[in-house]
Amino acid sequence: LYPLMSERIVELGLDDDHLGRLRGVRRQQTIRNLLSLDQLDDIVDVLDGAGYDVVLLKGAALALTVYDHIGQRPFHDLDILVNPSRFAAALADLERDGWSRVYHYDPGLWDHAVTLQRGDVTLDVHRRHCRELAIPGRLEMSWETIQTVIAPRPLRSGRSMHVLAPADTLIHTL
Repeated sequence: LYPLMSERIVELGLDDDHLGRLRGVRRQQTIRNLLSLDQLDDIVDVLDGAGYDVVLLKGAALALTVYDHIGQRPFHDLDILVNPSRFAAALADLERDGWSRVYHYDPGLWDHAVTLQRGDVTLDVHRRHCRELAIPGRLEMSWETIQTVIAPRPLRSGRSMHVLAPADTLIHTL
């Protein structure tokens, strides 16, 4: 909340002893977010090149859609959604690109994501966005029923990202 607090204190015209520290945290979060989103650009290069559709989820998606400034919404990992029918192949392509699994993947019905890591960046690759929307035994239904939009803020490279439409984002968050 520090990035938002610093902006609100400035908006209110308050002179707070901690404002410098809060602004520093916002600056630091902005840099972290930009570096993470640069990694996202590399990830999407790999997946786009292999013909995958990628939907950005959670914190990074919110930073590109809801907040006025990229540093206002902290996120500590990247979350993407891929078509469940190509999930295993997407994981294999990312592993060939240097990403390694944080834990063993068991493709059970309720296992909806795999966590990968490269350096100090963590990536969760999801095969569905919300268990409650998937018909049991038909994981592809979550992919078939989602609605996406283009995030209003592109990545630094100029690449536009697909994110869940607002209603699907709300359901996913809940």
